[in-house]
Amino acid sequence: MALADDILDKIGEHITSKVIDRLPKSSGKLIESVSHKVSTALGSITVEGEMLFYWTNIEGGRKKGAKGIPIKALADFIINKGITRDFKEAKPIAFAMQKKIKRDGIKPKPFLDSALQASIPVIEDLVGRYVDIELKQIINHFQ
Repeated sequence: MALADDILDKIGEHITSKVIDRLPKSSGKLIESVSHKVSTALGSITVEGEMLFYWTNIEGGRKKGAKGIPIKALADFIINKGITRDFKEAKPIAFAMQKKIKRDGIKPKPFLDSALQASIPVIEDLVGRYVDIELKQIINHFQ
């Protein structure tokens, strides 16, 4: 199963790199959070991807008039981006951002589907190589 794990890990690495390539470059913390994990249990194999929770707001955007984003989350974002250094200064900026987002929404920036679609040829190639190796081993076993 080591060969299968190696191929699955390569698939996970490829998809992870494609996701990172397609994320907006301003999403530094989100880019840093993108990872994958390969697990096997009871005859099933899974490649799981992980990233910070707010990827859905980038992928799908946010509707106009939707409930406001929490001020604390916006203030943390402002501080992390280096716009200001403390919560007291970030708070009024956060209220202004919340108002604008509520009024205009956030335009979607789909990245996940295109990353997965771009990965299909590589996945097919890697799985094909694995199947070839396994078939050769089976044939050699019976010769």
